[in-house]
Amino acid sequence: MVKPVAQLLNQTSDSESASKLIQGALPAAEALARLPDAGVAGERILGEFYNLLAILASKRDLNQALVYARHGIDIFSGLAERQPDHADFVFEQDGYALLGKILNQHGDSRGSLEQFLRCAELREALVKSRPNDVVYKRNLMISYGHVGDQLGSPVMFSLGDSAGVRVYYRKAVAIGEEIYNADPNASWRTSSHLTI
Repeated sequence: MVKPVAQLLNQTSDSESASKLIQGALPAAEALARLPDAGVAGERILGEFYNLLAILASKRDLNQALVYARHGIDIFSGLAERQPDHADFVFEQDGYALLGKILNQHGDSRGSLEQFLRCAELREALVKSRPNDVVYKRNLMISYGHVGDQLGSPVMFSLGDSAGVRVYYRKAVAIGEEIYNADPNASWRTSSHLTI
């Protein structure tokens, strides 16, 4: 119940209260994750808490946001490594994209690109394992856009690689066209749920 309340507070521009709520619940989530019977569910909750804390901290303390994002990555990477056939754990490694955004806010385009490439690599593997999953394809499209942004977007910190940016933007457009052509009336296109 804590996470949805914190997300709602954040959406209503009260990120400070959201952060206090999650930080107050963090010791309980850490204790839960250590319980032998909690298993995967306990670790997943803790990873989600760290990812949310990273998002909240990125608005006011970028260094702390980096710490939280790396904790989230460690948790979900560990889960994915122990259970490689569990696609949700690979899917939930969106912490790489989150870390890429935070590094970009720090002006570290190279570090940001590295994280977005890692996220794209994971998402490519998911699409390969489930080629008809529209959500996985859409998230890969977003990843390619992030990589392109880091390579050469003229409106944000980037590496100025105009050839590279075109390659990744074309990849993103190709996936978008493929998804649209498969079902031009799909309701997902109007969804308010966006992935990083």
